[in-house]
Amino acid sequence: NAIKYGGNKIDITLFSNKTKWCLQVKDNGTGIQKNEHNRIFEKFYRLGNEATKRAKGTGLGLYLTRKIVTNHHGQLFVENNLPNGSVFIIQLKQAI
Repeated sequence: NAIKYGGNKIDITLFSNKTKWCLQVKDNGTGIQKNEHNRIFEKFYRLGNEATKRAKGTGLGLYLTRKIVTNHHGQLFVENNLPNGSVFIIQLKQAI
């Protein structure tokens, strides 16, 4: 999605602590307005501006990703990557 919506750099980081694994995917794309952070995970939802509507897509990628993560008792959320872009974060509990 980052490349599709104007980004040209993606950083992926995986780290853990004693209780969870964390995967961060940072991009320098156009970013996502804060009021849409929860909506982007809805089934078939696509951002509402013209630039994103022209790009091909179904609005299922982030929905399915969150569903898979949730089924593994994890969390998926998004934050802003200032000055532009997004950070997607997946957190999964470590097996004991």
